[in-house]
Amino acid sequence: MGLCKCPKKKVTQHFCFEHKVNVCEFCMVSDHPKCVVGPYLNWLEDDSFTKVCSLCRQDLANDECIRLLCYHVFHWPCLNRYASDMPSNTAPAGYTCPDCHKPIFPPSSAANTPVSLNLRKLLSTVEWARVGLGLPIVENNRNSLIADDSNVSNYQRNVPQIIHHNPVSSTTPIPVNNVSSFINSSSDSFTISSNPRKVHESEVRFSNNSNAPLLDIDEDKYRNKSPMEFLSRWFRSHGAFSRQRNSYRRWIIVGILAFIALCTIIHYFLKMGRLTADNDPLLDPNFNPNIRVEENNL
Repeated sequence: MGLCKCPKKKVTQHFCFEHKVNVCEFCMVSDHPKCVVGPYLNWLEDDSFTKVCSLCRQDLANDECIRLLCYHVFHWPCLNRYASDMPSNTAPAGYTCPDCHKPIFPPSSAANTPVSLNLRKLLSTVEWARVGLGLPIVENNRNSLIADDSNVSNYQRNVPQIIHHNPVSSTTPIPVNNVSSFINSSSDSFTISSNPRKVHESEVRFSNNSNAPLLDIDEDKYRNKSPMEFLSRWFRSHGAFSRQRNSYRRWIIVGILAFIALCTIIHYFLKMGRLTADNDPLLDPNFNPNIRVEENNL
């Protein structure tokens, strides 16, 4: 995860492959509407990309673009034509992204993110998307749907009667009443790593000039690291992983040091006690009046 460079300073995992910066959804809509955006870890694995619409194979800059919830970008006319070619009775869950096959329509329970709001705004202008968005259809489209339903009913009446006596079909229709539950199953487009990386970045500004260029230290993150940096990183990781393993060893070392200190103190007191006894006049028999020591005159 990284920090977006916009004034909002949002923490994001999305990365603009073209400009090589972390971007939040606000920046996707305002500053990067036609850029290829994906997870930062995917860019580290493979930084190659093609800035073309996958429907018409033309450059994205040639026409107005729309970004889906999966963050794939298409020409808006191409996506509109792609969805309009589908049958009119297609369920909302049947409208999917041409690249990853994720649902096109934002779920009703989804948060009002900038990308989803912009997507709803564009989709609400076309007839095929209004049902999936939960919006009322216009009168012309409603009349066409009624005509289609009448044609279907007439066709069913003209079907031979023997068809109605067939045994139960082996396939059961799939109910599509609760479309939102199906759409809610996947709201994100890219796989998120279970252990996201921490991206440290800082900025250095010239204090004397407010219009001075901004020096981004993060641009230099891929330079060759010095041996001291590798050693310090290894020591930190080694200490973190071996902390639990060395807990018992630490207590054993502390116990040994305490035992040595106790033995040293006992030895010191015994030695000082002997020195004091040797120099004590009360323990010298020559100074005791009750003891007579015969002098040796030899």
